[in-house]
Amino acid sequence: MTVDGQNVPVSILKEGVSVTQLSLIIQGLIDKTKIQVVAAKGNCTSMSKVIAHLDVLITALEHLSTSKRGLVLGGLSSMDRVRQYRETKAICQGGRTLRNQVIDIANFSSVCGSEEAASFLNGREMKFANKALRRAAKLSSEGVVVDPKRECRNLLKELSDKNFQQALISSVFKDTITNIVRLSSQDFKNKFLPFVRASNNTHGLLALEIREKTRKVDLDGNVEESSLGLSASATSLIISGELLQYLNDMYHGKRKSYLSLSSPCQHVMEWVQFADQRFDSVWEMLMFSGLIGYPIVLERSPASQMNPFLLVVRDVRFSLADTASICCANQASVPLYGPEGGEAVEDVLVLVDPSMPRSSKMIFDSLLLEKYTSVVVARDLHMYSGVSMQVALHANCVFHVVAVPDQIIREDVIADLQRKYMGRAFQCAGCGFGPIDHFGCSDLEAHHGEQAYNGDCAVDNSCPKCQWFSSDIDDWDKWNGEVCEEYIKSEIDNSEKADAKQRHSLSEVKIELLLRILYSLKKILPASQIMMLETLADEMSANRNPDFSEKAGVEGISQLFLALVIPLMMAENAENAFPTDFHQSKDCLLSIIRESCAREARTKFRKQSSGDKEMASKLAIKHVTKLLGIDPSTAPEALPQMEAEPPLENVRADCDDSFNELNTEARNTLWVRNVAKEWCRAWSFASAFCEIVSSRPGGWRGVERDMETGTSHYQDVVEALK
Repeated sequence: MTVDGQNVPVSILKEGVSVTQLSLIIQGLIDKTKIQVVAAKGNCTSMSKVIAHLDVLITALEHLSTSKRGLVLGGLSSMDRVRQYRETKAICQGGRTLRNQVIDIANFSSVCGSEEAASFLNGREMKFANKALRRAAKLSSEGVVVDPKRECRNLLKELSDKNFQQALISSVFKDTITNIVRLSSQDFKNKFLPFVRASNNTHGLLALEIREKTRKVDLDGNVEESSLGLSASATSLIISGELLQYLNDMYHGKRKSYLSLSSPCQHVMEWVQFADQRFDSVWEMLMFSGLIGYPIVLERSPASQMNPFLLVVRDVRFSLADTASICCANQASVPLYGPEGGEAVEDVLVLVDPSMPRSSKMIFDSLLLEKYTSVVVARDLHMYSGVSMQVALHANCVFHVVAVPDQIIREDVIADLQRKYMGRAFQCAGCGFGPIDHFGCSDLEAHHGEQAYNGDCAVDNSCPKCQWFSSDIDDWDKWNGEVCEEYIKSEIDNSEKADAKQRHSLSEVKIELLLRILYSLKKILPASQIMMLETLADEMSANRNPDFSEKAGVEGISQLFLALVIPLMMAENAENAFPTDFHQSKDCLLSIIRESCAREARTKFRKQSSGDKEMASKLAIKHVTKLLGIDPSTAPEALPQMEAEPPLENVRADCDDSFNELNTEARNTLWVRNVAKEWCRAWSFASAFCEIVSSRPGGWRGVERDMETGTSHYQDVVEALK
């Protein structure tokens, strides 16, 4: 590395150098380089080499920082989670800051004036500082720039407000009482009470007191705390969430986040701890408290920021996670993986929880959770556009779970291999195939060709793809994380064969997830959305070929699925909710499939044309022409100007209208079959769901009440939907 005209050898010590020491060394070199750049007025011929050397040093720093940082989320308190994030951020942010300074060095221009040069030398980077200010500033409705710090303080003030805190505690109280009064006398005496006493005998006595004092309370738990005359200890057991925790463990499946290891009620109770806390940003508030939901993998686009129904759901996981831990890991740039494997988890579908509907709904409607929804949909804190975002997430996820069979995808294969072998595996120096896991011995010649202990096969340390071999482990390159397409295809094919038998039925865990999403969706749907869905349902019943286009007001295709089930869920009388004969109508199903295919094709062609609508239209015409086997030369051509065109009948008579459906282009339309299959699955589920719910006493309201009571109370619905 050249410093003051002298060549200085640079080497990174594997041991004995700390992150702080290396950061100081690099910062000193950057400061020195800045002075030289300003002195040379940006005309330094060797600048590219200097930048390359600095880049190497920063890469070494980032590698060293990565080995020093990590997150331990299980069992942490809210503030410990935030504190750990701050420590991790301090480690990993140093490399980013240094790299930004190097980029500013590369962008420094000789035409910059003295003021810009002074700012450059003082560390106020021109590009990145201005960009950060633009991102941080947010215009309020009055047109005044709002400081993010002030916005954070306002949010904290709202969540710390006594009215909010008391309302949340009151909701927890009523949720707990509702759970208690819905237990049968036998269930409480023979199951719940012994369960509580086994954990804490004092709590058992208090639970008995609560049961006695709530005998006359209605089944919806609509009662005020002061009217029950409970002792202070019994009241404390309820409002602390401890009694709700017993109920969760006994009747609601011991639900908890696999990240924080906390239950839904424990996460709800975090929201009463905002008082006397200090946060540097809204992000830290999101890490302090959150809600439990299901991890999801989304594919975003610029269009989905304007219309959240255009979000593509690629996967919904069944292992519960909490938003606070996910936010902490995302902001610390630490990937989190679920028990199912696959891609790293970055987003959570938050739901209103049946075990505590009032308190979880209250948090769901808070401004802080709106911020989180905005992050999930648009990767920005300030893009929340109303409840339609939350409805779209629910709708797209429930349609994905119903319509798309369980399958391994390309990204999951790559992510699983990278998680298992990145940093320890090798790749072929000849063809680049990897990962190859040479473990146990660096002398690859020692056992190469030996028979295995069972005699069935021989040890082969050569490349499986091209048979290249070297006995020296140092001749093998470290695996770069790339996976060959042949291996990916074989894994997907094997997965499809293994799951073929299960694709015609729904698993119990998937039905449980569907019911929970539908439960939450009904709780959050605004009146305008309900009216729109009921209108769609009426259109399906009355019209053989209904219009489901965007012009007709259908923003997303998943809304059509909601129109099949939501009106029944909203009806007071489940048996005569609305005409359901459209479930038997093939014409309605074909109309939906046609519209779905049209939207899918439009998306595909617009992606190919980079958003150019005119080019997308030309690509669509070209595709249909090839699909039908039409020869473009047979199309009529316009005559030169000033010449009269022949009658239309003559032109049609001279045209060659033959076509050939059996051509190679037809193979590129397999996605049409996939769309049709998805809607056949969704249609079948909707028909079965409406039939089962309408024939059950109490309809959907009865299912709701049973979901709020415990998992065993609606097991008949789960079994029927299988």
